[in-house]
Amino acid sequence: KKTLAFEIINNEFTYDSSTHTIEYKILNSEGLNLVVENNIVQTNAGTYPTTLSILHEFYDGNIDTNLIIHKSTPITDFDFSCKTTWFNGLTLSNIPLPDNYVWINPSERLEVIDAHLYAAQYVPDDYENYNIVNGEISVTVNKQKSYINGIKDNYEFTYNENESSIIDVNLLFE
Repeated sequence: KKTLAFEIINNEFTYDSSTHTIEYKILNSEGLNLVVENNIVQTNAGTYPTTLSILHEFYDGNIDTNLIIHKSTPITDFDFSCKTTWFNGLTLSNIPLPDNYVWINPSERLEVIDAHLYAAQYVPDDYENYNIVNGEISVTVNKQKSYINGIKDNYEFTYNENESSIIDVNLLFE
């Protein structure tokens, strides 16, 4: 048998939910009706090893290769912000995010009043075929409001929604 050589034209693709197979050319095979076996067909991201082989009475040839389907990167953005009011022990885990977005460090404490960027990820539902995307989300932390409502004749008042009393009214104004 005469041995013929393969030339791989394309064996790498990016996931797009369609099927893919290795694109090849058999050198010096003009006019020959050749059948090639083991050219696998795949849809999902991954690396699929195979050996392409010529099936013919007078010709042979084979090549070890891989069909590679790379994960696709979803189109997403981090163009939104979150707002919250500070309280003791506030962490990123206290701030909800839209579906598929997660904080990279959810236990990170938020100690500074103002807007800051925090690391987050978009995790697609089909993470086997799509990449996770990293980004930053702006979080604005506002001051906690403290207030005193209506000091009564008996020196009782409401402070941060708790009933309190004053023994000496002058202490309030120092």
